[in-house]
Amino acid sequence: MVSVLKIVVTKRTRIERVGSGNTNRASSRVEAHKFSADEVLAVFSKGEAAAAATLALRAAVEPVLGPHGLAAGIGVHVGPVVEGLYGAQEIKAYDVLGDAVNTAKRVEGAAAGGEVLLTEAAVALLPRAQRHGAWRQVTVKGKRLPLRVLAAA
Repeated sequence: MVSVLKIVVTKRTRIERVGSGNTNRASSRVEAHKFSADEVLAVFSKGEAAAAATLALRAAVEPVLGPHGLAAGIGVHVGPVVEGLYGAQEIKAYDVLGDAVNTAKRVEGAAAGGEVLLTEAAVALLPRAQRHGAWRQVTVKGKRLPLRVLAAA
């Protein structure tokens, strides 16, 4: 599961703490993360992990950003990724690539501040009790047809 959060990041440890959650809850474990400009990309091995971390992160950043008139949108999508060290022999960097990463990024771009959008593929992995919100369609770059997304409540 790939979750992309667009937010200004100033401290890596803060995001890790929010993403990792309670150490007794393995479902919130971040498998990998990457920072790029004002975005955080988090990769999870389980759908429940992405959902739990996404909601915890939204709750954690709202009180920090809100007083400054800022907000973060979150996009969640599921799919295979290729991850590892890329580059030349002299310079290598960790990255995650693939359609799932691009789709999550595009869905995040369609999210309003404070909004969490999940694609149908992401929603399908969630327990029924967590599938509440309003459905809508978003047009995203790289997809011929609009994507159906759930705006999580």
